[in-house]
Amino acid sequence: MEAEIYSKTNCGYCDRAKLRLAKYNPKIYMLDTDYTREDFFEKFPNAKTFPQIILNGEKIGGYHELEKWFEMMSTLNIGSQGLNLIKDLLKHKDFDYKNPNKLRAVLSTFQRENVLLFHANDSSGYKFISEQVAIIDKSNPQAAARLVLPLTRFKNYSCERKNKIKDVLKLPSISIGDEVYVGRFKNRKATVTGFGVDEHNQPVLKTNKGPQKLCKARIAKLMKE
Repeated sequence: MEAEIYSKTNCGYCDRAKLRLAKYNPKIYMLDTDYTREDFFEKFPNAKTFPQIILNGEKIGGYHELEKWFEMMSTLNIGSQGLNLIKDLLKHKDFDYKNPNKLRAVLSTFQRENVLLFHANDSSGYKFISEQVAIIDKSNPQAAARLVLPLTRFKNYSCERKNKIKDVLKLPSISIGDEVYVGRFKNRKATVTGFGVDEHNQPVLKTNKGPQKLCKARIAKLMKE
């Protein structure tokens, strides 16, 4: 891709745009060195900010428009190459897994807008998101939980699609009689006797050692020996 940045000195957004487009080796033009203000407004008559960016000959605007470009790329459906395009965005040097705005711009937009790829018949979209959830959960569990939410809303889907999502999520089954580890250090074995909810309507396991919030108990049969 050909990229041009019309920049100036002491411009934070200009520096961000340069970082964002660094992989494309953009041509950078500096105010008062490569062009005058008159030249700038003649070329970009509607410009209200620096920098101004041109991609493949098209004037896209300033830095915020460049951010929107990332979102737009996440919505493209280009056959079998579509998912590879999203993966390339994640490898971009300016993408940061620890930045919630970047996660929303690429991954959440992909789920929301790129329906064909997200719900691909080969489950590749589901698998891709589940892989990203596992990565993000290590540093930002809240962002991971938001990202996995669309995968849990399959009530109105066909049975075939429900099963595809469940296979990808690998949802565990918990039954009465299963053993779990509870307590502060998760070293006390307890037996599941039933199920309920707490005061916040969150799932609770009833055990012979008392009620246990589901997210705090470790399911014995899922633990490694």
